Amino acid sequence: MANFSKYMPNVNISYAHNCYLQIWAETGIFALISFGGFIVSTLYLGIKRFIVSRDFLLLGLLSGCAGFLAHSFFDTNLYSLRLAILFWVWIGLVTACISKEREAI
Repeated sequence: MANFSKYMPNVNISYAHNCYLQIWAETGIFALISFGGFIVSTLYLGIKRFIVSRDFLLLGLLSGCAGFLAHSFFDTNLYSLRLAILFWVWIGLVTACISKEREAI
């Protein structure tokens, strides 16, 4: 972002307006792959657990995460502290619901 004005001095853009491209640009491909792998595995385990348990709280949390991640294609949500905290709390609640169901089995 600091060097963008060197290439296009007449354009005033401060970020990529895509969270995934922004992660890739700032931290590299390995960070993007790690983040994507973590998110995909969490959502996969959550969906798998929902199919077994039919816990609609888990379904709502997964839907909220999916909506947040879909919106991240059009804005950098994870760079806002309030939205990032909300997202990671969501992920923590999904993980808690998955763990709660595993203990019950």
